[in-house]
Amino acid sequence: MTRVLIVALLGAACTGPGPSDSTGAETAQNRISEPVGSEQQLSLVEELRIGSALDGDQAEQLTQVIGVEIGPDGEIYSLSGSDNDVRVFSAAGDFLRSWGRRGEGPGDFQRPHDLAVARDTVAITDGGRVHFFDLGGNFLNAVWPGG
Repeated sequence: MTRVLIVALLGAACTGPGPSDSTGAETAQNRISEPVGSEQQLSLVEELRIGSALDGDQAEQLTQVIGVEIGPDGEIYSLSGSDNDVRVFSAAGDFLRSWGRRGEGPGDFQRPHDLAVARDTVAITDGGRVHFFDLGGNFLNAVWPGG
């Protein structure tokens, strides 16, 4: 199976589940002023692809992606739950760098849950602690909220 993260920009905002029709299928509000006939189809166009297929460079392979964030410079940060690392891609989708590993030391991950990027800091939640890194992946600090 090919594991590739595909980011598609659709030009319409999704705000959560829509109303259901009589069969229980979700429906979306039609924001088009003209009626859409049965002969018209919606086509999705790939805007950006990051990562690679399984036969590509292992550093670029994405598996069990837990979170994705865009940094202030447009770089894409991806947190992997299976590899316990952060992989960084350029705004064009090219692999740049990675950091992290399974372990119990400073900056190591046991069960990463999510990531957030704010200004010049990447925060990773991991069990009962939060790790802080600079945008280059250098470990800054870890805290244990509530204890």
